[in-house]
Amino acid sequence: MKRILLIRQGNKTSTNSTISSKRKDLVMSELGKSQVRSLTKYFSENKKMYLWSEVFCSDYPRAVSTAISINSYLQKKITIIEGLGERYFCDQELTENESFIELKKMQENWGYAPSGGETLSECVDRFETSINLILSKTDEGRTAVIVSHGRIMQAFLHCLFPRYQINFNSYQLIIKETSLTSLLYSDRFELEYFNRTDHLR
Repeated sequence: MKRILLIRQGNKTSTNSTISSKRKDLVMSELGKSQVRSLTKYFSENKKMYLWSEVFCSDYPRAVSTAISINSYLQKKITIIEGLGERYFCDQELTENESFIELKKMQENWGYAPSGGETLSECVDRFETSINLILSKTDEGRTAVIVSHGRIMQAFLHCLFPRYQINFNSYQLIIKETSLTSLLYSDRFELEYFNRTDHLR
């Protein structure tokens, strides 16, 4: 059995832009830094919780910063994988109402994307390719840490667990910042726990 520990990045600097998911210049906010400090403390107190393999993250600076911070205690290799990046919504500025309409269309039709954006099917395909690569690098009995982003993780979880008690296909983002989600893998994935934020209490 292998384990994947999915972690959502810390809170990013705010913007009203609807193309912000593609903006890699958006770094962590002060709130995000505080969240990551709490997460790092959690890892320092629980670093023997699992047998760790490597730490993987997207190439977004806010994800890299989160990974570097928690790895200060794990002391494992950090590998950046572009395919773990956030879902790209669109390349045009939309009003709040237009964004809501487009989001609903995407959730109802996974083959649809706004102008210049990724369909949910496309982003899950690249995320799944990255996960498979990570699994191939992870030995039996080990746990890989992955720092990624809320929207793409939520879409991936919906594909894995379409009948789960939580609706991962909701247009609302339900994965909390710096939360921990554990997936066990042998011949298929099992959800060990979801959206855990004990470190933020």
